[in-house]
Amino acid sequence: MVVYYKEKLRYNKDWKSWVPHRWRLYVYWYKFLVIAEKSPDYKVQWDKYTGWGGSNYVLGVKNFNEFWKERGEKLFSTKKQGGTPKFNLSTKQPKTESIRLSLLVYTKWDSKKSKIQIGKEVYEYEFGISGEKRKREEAVSNIYNASHLYVETERMHPQTGEMYYPSDPQIQQDVRKYYRRAKKMLKSVSEGVFP
Repeated sequence: MVVYYKEKLRYNKDWKSWVPHRWRLYVYWYKFLVIAEKSPDYKVQWDKYTGWGGSNYVLGVKNFNEFWKERGEKLFSTKKQGGTPKFNLSTKQPKTESIRLSLLVYTKWDSKKSKIQIGKEVYEYEFGISGEKRKREEAVSNIYNASHLYVETERMHPQTGEMYYPSDPQIQQDVRKYYRRAKKMLKSVSEGVFP
Protein backbone atom coordinates (compact mmCIF):
# COMPACT_ATOMS: atom_id res chain seq x y z
CA MET A 1 0.00 0.00 0.00
CA VAL A 2 1.32 3.43 -0.94
CA VAL A 3 0.55 6.43 1.26
CA TYR A 4 0.33 9.73 -0.63
CA TYR A 5 1.48 13.10 0.71
CA LYS A 6 1.16 16.06 -1.64
CA GLU A 7 4.18 17.90 -0.31
CA LYS A 8 6.40 14.85 0.27
CA LEU A 9 7.55 11.78 -1.55
CA ARG A 10 5.36 8.71 -1.22
CA TYR A 11 6.18 6.25 1.53
CA ASN A 12 5.38 2.58 1.03
CA LYS A 13 4.77 0.97 4.43
CA ASP A 14 5.10 -2.59 3.13
CA TRP A 15 8.49 -1.94 1.57
CA LYS A 16 9.58 0.58 4.22
CA SER A 17 10.88 2.72 1.40
CA TRP A 18 10.09 5.82 -0.64
CA VAL A 19 8.59 5.98 -4.14
CA PRO A 20 9.19 9.33 -5.87
CA HIS A 21 5.96 9.52 -7.88
CA ARG A 22 2.36 8.41 -7.78
CA TRP A 23 1.72 4.74 -8.42
CA ARG A 24 -0.37 5.35 -11.51
CA LEU A 25 2.56 6.98 -13.34
CA TYR A 26 4.37 3.65 -13.14
CA VAL A 27 1.23 1.96 -14.45
CA TYR A 28 1.35 4.24 -17.51
CA TRP A 29 5.06 3.60 -18.01
CA TYR A 30 4.41 -0.13 -17.95
CA LYS A 31 1.47 0.15 -20.36
CA PHE A 32 3.45 2.27 -22.82
CA LEU A 33 6.29 -0.25 -22.63
CA VAL A 34 3.93 -3.15 -23.43
CA ILE A 35 2.49 -1.23 -26.41
CA ALA A 36 5.99 -0.35 -27.67
CA GLU A 37 7.14 -3.97 -27.39
CA LYS A 38 4.09 -5.28 -29.26
CA SER A 39 4.34 -2.64 -32.01
CA PRO A 40 6.42 -3.20 -35.13
CA ASP A 41 7.06 0.58 -35.16
CA TYR A 42 9.28 0.53 -32.07
CA LYS A 43 12.30 -1.49 -30.97
CA VAL A 44 12.55 -1.61 -27.19
CA GLN A 45 16.13 -1.40 -25.98
CA TRP A 46 15.84 -4.00 -23.23
CA ASP A 47 19.40 -3.34 -22.08
CA LYS A 48 17.99 -0.06 -20.66
CA TYR A 49 15.47 -2.08 -18.61
CA THR A 50 17.77 -4.26 -16.51
CA GLY A 51 15.69 -5.81 -13.75
CA TRP A 52 12.33 -5.51 -15.49
CA GLY A 53 12.48 -9.15 -16.59
CA GLY A 54 12.75 -8.68 -20.35
CA SER A 55 10.18 -8.89 -23.10
CA ASN A 56 8.81 -12.34 -22.28
CA TYR A 57 8.26 -11.46 -18.63
CA VAL A 58 6.70 -8.03 -19.23
CA LEU A 59 4.36 -9.37 -21.93
CA GLY A 60 3.62 -12.55 -19.99
CA VAL A 61 2.96 -11.16 -16.51
CA LYS A 62 -0.73 -11.23 -15.59
CA ASN A 63 -1.06 -7.47 -15.01
CA PHE A 64 0.74 -4.43 -13.66
CA ASN A 65 -0.17 -5.25 -10.05
CA GLU A 66 1.72 -8.53 -10.30
CA PHE A 67 4.68 -6.76 -11.92
CA TRP A 68 4.61 -4.12 -9.16
CA LYS A 69 4.55 -6.73 -6.37
CA GLU A 70 7.40 -8.71 -7.88
CA ARG A 71 9.65 -5.91 -9.16
CA GLY A 72 8.41 -2.51 -8.01
CA GLU A 73 10.43 -2.21 -4.82
CA LYS A 74 13.78 -2.95 -6.49
CA LEU A 75 13.09 -0.79 -9.53
CA PHE A 76 11.20 2.25 -8.26
CA SER A 77 11.84 2.76 -4.55
CA THR A 78 14.66 3.95 -2.36
CA LYS A 79 15.28 3.41 1.34
CA LYS A 80 16.42 6.99 1.80
CA GLN A 81 13.87 9.80 1.49
CA GLY A 82 14.88 11.93 -1.50
CA GLY A 83 17.10 9.18 -2.91
CA THR A 84 17.13 8.17 -6.56
CA PRO A 85 15.66 4.76 -7.43
CA LYS A 86 17.12 2.50 -10.10
CA PHE A 87 14.41 3.70 -12.53
CA ASN A 88 13.10 7.23 -12.25
CA LEU A 89 10.92 9.45 -14.39
CA SER A 90 12.67 11.95 -16.63
CA THR A 91 10.91 14.88 -14.93
CA LYS A 92 10.06 15.80 -11.35
CA GLN A 93 6.64 17.13 -12.35
CA PRO A 94 5.07 14.83 -14.94
CA LYS A 95 1.79 15.90 -16.51
CA THR A 96 -0.19 12.88 -15.36
CA GLU A 97 -3.50 13.79 -17.02
CA SER A 98 -1.83 14.45 -20.36
CA ILE A 99 -0.01 11.11 -20.15
CA ARG A 100 -3.24 9.29 -19.28
CA LEU A 101 -5.28 10.92 -22.05
CA SER A 102 -2.47 10.34 -24.56
CA LEU A 103 -2.54 6.65 -23.68
CA LEU A 104 -6.33 6.50 -24.02
CA VAL A 105 -6.35 8.31 -27.38
CA TYR A 106 -3.59 6.03 -28.67
CA THR A 107 -5.48 2.87 -27.64
CA LYS A 108 -8.67 4.14 -29.33
CA TRP A 109 -6.85 5.36 -32.46
CA ASP A 110 -7.92 3.94 -35.79
CA SER A 111 -7.08 5.70 -39.05
CA LYS A 112 -10.53 4.78 -40.40
CA LYS A 113 -12.26 6.71 -37.60
CA SER A 114 -12.70 10.45 -37.48
CA LYS A 115 -10.90 12.37 -34.74
CA ILE A 116 -14.35 13.41 -33.46
CA GLN A 117 -15.32 9.74 -33.09
CA ILE A 118 -12.08 8.95 -31.25
CA GLY A 119 -12.67 11.88 -28.89
CA LYS A 120 -16.21 10.67 -28.22
CA GLU A 121 -14.98 7.13 -27.51
CA VAL A 122 -12.38 8.41 -25.03
CA TYR A 123 -15.04 10.57 -23.36
CA GLU A 124 -17.50 7.67 -23.12
CA TYR A 125 -14.80 5.39 -21.75
CA GLU A 126 -13.82 7.98 -19.14
CA PHE A 127 -17.35 8.40 -17.84
CA GLY A 128 -18.17 4.70 -17.95
CA ILE A 129 -20.79 5.21 -20.67
CA SER A 130 -19.15 2.71 -23.03
CA GLY A 131 -19.45 -0.13 -20.51
CA GLU A 132 -15.68 -0.81 -20.62
CA LYS A 133 -15.32 0.27 -17.00
CA ARG A 134 -17.54 1.28 -14.12
CA LYS A 135 -19.12 4.72 -14.08
CA ARG A 136 -17.22 7.38 -12.17
CA GLU A 137 -18.71 9.46 -9.42
CA GLU A 138 -19.39 13.08 -10.37
CA ALA A 139 -16.63 14.48 -8.13
CA VAL A 140 -14.05 12.09 -9.58
CA SER A 141 -15.26 12.74 -13.13
CA ASN A 142 -14.52 16.44 -12.70
CA ILE A 143 -10.90 15.65 -11.87
CA TYR A 144 -10.26 12.93 -14.45
CA ASN A 145 -12.20 13.45 -17.61
CA ALA A 146 -12.02 13.90 -21.29
CA SER A 147 -15.02 16.21 -21.59
CA HIS A 148 -13.01 18.58 -23.77
CA LEU A 149 -12.88 15.79 -26.37
CA TYR A 150 -16.65 15.63 -26.82
CA VAL A 151 -18.77 18.11 -28.77
CA GLU A 152 -21.74 18.08 -26.39
CA THR A 153 -19.91 19.13 -23.20
CA GLU A 154 -19.22 22.70 -22.19
CA ARG A 155 -15.74 24.10 -21.70
CA MET A 156 -14.64 27.13 -19.76
CA HIS A 157 -12.58 29.61 -21.74
CA PRO A 158 -9.23 29.98 -19.91
CA GLN A 159 -8.99 33.77 -20.36
CA THR A 160 -12.60 34.93 -20.13
CA GLY A 161 -14.14 32.23 -17.92
CA GLU A 162 -17.12 32.04 -20.29
CA MET A 163 -18.69 28.66 -21.02
CA TYR A 164 -18.81 27.40 -24.59
CA TYR A 165 -19.06 24.17 -26.56
CA PRO A 166 -15.91 22.98 -28.32
CA SER A 167 -15.91 23.05 -32.10
CA ASP A 168 -15.03 20.08 -34.28
CA PRO A 169 -11.64 21.59 -35.24
CA GLN A 170 -10.76 22.08 -31.55
CA ILE A 171 -11.56 18.47 -30.75
CA GLN A 172 -9.67 17.22 -33.79
CA GLN A 173 -6.66 19.30 -32.76
CA ASP A 174 -6.77 17.96 -29.17
CA VAL A 175 -7.09 14.34 -30.30
CA ARG A 176 -4.16 14.73 -32.72
CA LYS A 177 -2.10 16.42 -29.97
CA TYR A 178 -2.66 13.50 -27.56
CA TYR A 179 -1.89 10.98 -30.30
CA ARG A 180 1.40 12.75 -31.16
CA ARG A 181 2.34 12.82 -27.47
CA ALA A 182 1.63 9.12 -27.18
CA LYS A 183 3.86 8.35 -30.16
CA LYS A 184 6.61 10.53 -28.69
CA MET A 185 6.31 8.70 -25.35
CA LEU A 186 6.40 5.31 -27.07
CA LYS A 187 9.65 6.30 -28.76
CA SER A 188 11.08 7.52 -25.44
CA VAL A 189 9.92 4.43 -23.56
CA SER A 190 11.50 2.16 -26.15
CA GLU A 191 14.77 4.01 -25.40
CA GLY A 192 14.37 3.58 -21.62
CA VAL A 193 13.01 7.05 -20.79
CA PHE A 194 9.59 7.98 -19.37
CA PRO A 195 7.72 10.21 -19.97
